[in-house]
Amino acid sequence: MAYSVNRLIFKYGWNEWLCKTNFSFLMGASHPHEIMQRAWALNYSSICINDYDGVYGLARSFLDLQRLKQENFSSENKKSLR
Repeated sequence: MAYSVNRLIFKYGWNEWLCKTNFSFLMGASHPHEIMQRAWALNYSSICINDYDGVYGLARSFLDLQRLKQENFSSENKKSLR
């Protein structure tokens, strides 16, 4: 039986694999904390940050995720980020 893309996304969730921060010169526009807030608001189970020429955005994203977990964003805060 062939599954539609929507059924697969509903069943397994969505994972973003092509994400670049503003540390990728002329490629990404968002700061790491903006990307992490958006992923948190959309309930992503994973996200892959693949900046060019370094892992600077990855380190900051990790720190931002830790901060978000400590703040324990409520569902109201998540709705405001959408």
